[in-house]
Amino acid sequence: MFDISDLFNANAYQFWFLLVGIIAVALGAVYRPFSSYFKFIYPNAKYQTIGNPFLNKKELDKMSDCKNLKSFLENLNYFKDYHIKGENARDIQFSLDENLLETVEMMRKDSSKSIHSFFDTYLEKYDMQTVRDEIKKTLDRMLEGETFEEEEEPKIIFERNRRLIAQLREAENMENLEKILLEYGFDEKMVKEVTFAEKVDFLAVDLMIDKYIIDCFNKIKLPYKCDKPMEAYLKTFVDISNIKNMLRAKHLGYNVDRCKKMFLDGGREVAKWLFEEIAEVDQVPQVISSLEGTTYFKWLRDAIEDYNREDSVQPLENALERCFLKQVKDVSVKYYLTLGPLLQFLVNKEYEIRNLKIIAKGVEENIDPQTIRKYLLVLEDKGV
Repeated sequence: MFDISDLFNANAYQFWFLLVGIIAVALGAVYRPFSSYFKFIYPNAKYQTIGNPFLNKKELDKMSDCKNLKSFLENLNYFKDYHIKGENARDIQFSLDENLLETVEMMRKDSSKSIHSFFDTYLEKYDMQTVRDEIKKTLDRMLEGETFEEEEEPKIIFERNRRLIAQLREAENMENLEKILLEYGFDEKMVKEVTFAEKVDFLAVDLMIDKYIIDCFNKIKLPYKCDKPMEAYLKTFVDISNIKNMLRAKHLGYNVDRCKKMFLDGGREVAKWLFEEIAEVDQVPQVISSLEGTTYFKWLRDAIEDYNREDSVQPLENALERCFLKQVKDVSVKYYLTLGPLLQFLVNKEYEIRNLKIIAKGVEENIDPQTIRKYLLVLEDKGV
C-alpha cells in the first residue's frame, strides 16, 4: 500500500523516483532554451568570419574605380568567397546571382533542418523578383496590343514559379491574366487592381508581390527562441515597404483613396492610422514630416536634398534600405545566440550582390565612379 511519507524517506524507492523526476524536469527546463542556441554556434561564427566586405565604403570605392571588367573581376575574386566569371556585365551579373544562391545553399547545409523553411521562403522571395518583372512585361504587352516575343528563360528556383512564368507568357488577355494570378494564390483585391488598370500600374504589381512575400514569411514555423528575431526582421520589412510605396505613390500623384488602399499590415511603427494620415498629404516632403517620431524619419530627412535635386525617390529608397541594414544589424546584436547573425549575413549578402551588379554595369558603360557610388548601399551606423 502506498504511503505518502515514503516520498520523503531516503530508504524508500518512491523517494528516488520522485528525486529523479524532479531532476529530469529541471534539466528539461534548462536544456530547452540552450538546445536552440547550440544549433547556431558554428554557423554564426562562420558568418562573422566571412563578413560582408562589399557594404564597406573602402572596398566599394576600390571596385567602383576599376577601369574595366577584367580589373573588376580580379579585385572581386581576390576574396575567396567569390569566383565570378563573365565577359560582359550581363554574364557577370548572372554569375553574381549564382553566388548568392550558392551562399544560401551553404547556409542551409550548415543549419538545422528546423529552419530550412526559412531558406525556402527566402528563395521564394528571390524568385518573386523575376515574377514581378514578368507580370509587368505581360501587362505592358497586353495594354500595348503586342504579341509575345520569345525570350531567354529567366533564372528561377522553384518549378511552380517556372510554370507561372510560362503561363504569363502565354496569357492572351486581362481575363486570362487575372485567372492565372488568382489560381497562383495572389491576393484577390490586389489582382483586380493590377488587371483592371487602364495603363500598366507598376506600383500595384509591387504591392501584390510584397503582400505575397509577407504572407510567405508569416507562415514559417521556426524553432524555440527563433520567432522573435524573425518577427523583428519582418516588421521592419513591412514598415519600409509601406513607406517606399507611399513615397512612390505621392511622387506619381496618386489620389488619397488609392493611397489608403496600399496599406500592408504587420509593421512595427507604421500603423494603419498613421498610414492613412500620411495618405492625406500631397507632397513627398510632407510624407517625411509625418514620419517624425519613427525610426525612419532621420534617414529620410537626411536624403531630402538629394530628392529635391534629382526629382527622384531613389535617394529616399536608398536611405530606407540603409536604415533596414542598420535595423537588421541591431536584430543580430540582440539575438546573437539564435537567428540574428544568420539574418544579418544573408540580408547583407543580398545587398552586396546588388552593389556588385550595379558596379559591373557602371564599369562596362564607363560611368563616372562618383555617379556609380550614388546607387550603392553602404552599411552606416546612426544613432537612431
